[in-house]
Amino acid sequence: MPVVLVTRCFPNLRETGDTIPSAVTIAMLLVPVCLLLSEVPAHAQAKGGRPSAEVRTAKEQAATAIYSQGVITVSGVEGKKQTASPTSATGVVVISGSESKICPARPLSASKGTDGKECRWSTGTVAVLIQEFSAVAHYGEGSTSASIARDLALALNVTGSPVVATVSESTLDVISKANGFRANYNLSVTACASFALCRGGSQISDFHAAISGPKLTGGTDGTAGSTLYDTGTVQIAIHGYDAASVRWDENSTAEKLAYAIQSTVDSNINLSGILSASLDGRSIIVKSKQPGPIGDGAITIRYIHSKAHFSSPSFAISSTGMRRTPALPVTPGQR
Repeated sequence: MPVVLVTRCFPNLRETGDTIPSAVTIAMLLVPVCLLLSEVPAHAQAKGGRPSAEVRTAKEQAATAIYSQGVITVSGVEGKKQTASPTSATGVVVISGSESKICPARPLSASKGTDGKECRWSTGTVAVLIQEFSAVAHYGEGSTSASIARDLALALNVTGSPVVATVSESTLDVISKANGFRANYNLSVTACASFALCRGGSQISDFHAAISGPKLTGGTDGTAGSTLYDTGTVQIAIHGYDAASVRWDENSTAEKLAYAIQSTVDSNINLSGILSASLDGRSIIVKSKQPGPIGDGAITIRYIHSKAHFSSPSFAISSTGMRRTPALPVTPGQR
């Protein structure tokens, strides 16, 4: 083995004439190890001989990972008031979505699709069913959620309809023409594209409709001691996903509503690989299951609530949004 390799690894050893001392002979056996170590890049070594971040183990990296966290807080008490006269029933329908085009899968040119067919605007219907009365709005090119809400209001405000409808942007408020408990009619919606079969929950449509509940509420007979309770629905979206839709009624408290939101978010199949939710009193702690900016995002809250009997929802739901929190500990199983 060339002497130069020995002196390279052990510079304090010197040659004596043309031979190498016995101590150097022993050192020669260590040259391969020395050379191997010398090939470790300098940037992979940290002060004190500890590996830098580039060569830390996956366990060490996980221990310092920063996860996103958000908090949803519920406050308020169920609204109620005494009434001595019969009251009407109310409900709310909210339209959402936007119009899109349907294009062939493999276009033959920039302007034409397969077999020369042009792209076309999608069409469909949104229907509101109150008891046995149905109101239908058709959508197509130029339709918006607000235009569909207006068309539904026109279809509901006709002779034979059990309700009177008013519209504000994409929100439709309906009030029963009759008073009393019997006016708490069934309420449902469907939204279907023209090319799809309309089958309840298996709906395919550019536009969708959400309702305040399965029935109109607030209709009372007005007998002595009658109590009118506030009802409504809160919808929560996280990262753009529909995370929870929870209804409140006469039996609700802030704690019960918080539990319902937490359990719905935590069991949401669309979020099972992204988020987890835990309960802390009236607060829902939402944590990302993946570190870094992928967990950041908005938490949006929407109420579906009629103002006919109660001017504002009984419960207030607030959120911090999802953001990375350095102080957040990594819990087992969060990876």
